[in-house]
Amino acid sequence: KETMANPEMMQAFIDKASNGKASNEKAKPKTIRLPDNLPVIATAELPATYNAAKIALQKCTEIDECAKWANKTAALASYAKQAKNEELERMCIRIRDRAIRRCGELLKEVEAKPGPRQLGNATVTQLTKDRVAQDAGLSLRQKRTAINVANVPEKNFEKAVESDNPPTATKLAEVGKKTAPSRV
Repeated sequence: KETMANPEMMQAFIDKASNGKASNEKAKPKTIRLPDNLPVIATAELPATYNAAKIALQKCTEIDECAKWANKTAALASYAKQAKNEELERMCIRIRDRAIRRCGELLKEVEAKPGPRQLGNATVTQLTKDRVAQDAGLSLRQKRTAINVANVPEKNFEKAVESDNPPTATKLAEVGKKTAPSRV
């Protein structure tokens, strides 16, 4: 049984599954088969900008610059401004909503039929959505939420997420549950 551990094999696998279409083309999502050895969530890489934002926010929670200010009224004004400013919170909600939606989009690409399949000379185990979600560190509820969020039409999703009061993933999932395509 061949493994899909090296990046070139994985890319060839993805290219074959997507019928050679470039990843930036707008095409109808294809169902893909995933290899058994998916990365573990604990060791999954995060984007550099995401890590930098986490570090900056961590510093904000540890440092209280205002506490050392001699002018207490200036410190009070700064604290009040921070307390009223919810923009960082809204940005975090938007990031989380988009990450959950992308999880759901990827889960929707997994075929529903488990079992071994032939891919050239290699046998690839076709995984279930439940197994893929579990391997990624998602609970059954998180999996369902992600798929339902992915069911929200893109235009509606973006309008809601970019609003002044972005909804929680649970609220988006409720909308996605109502707009999910019916099974044939």
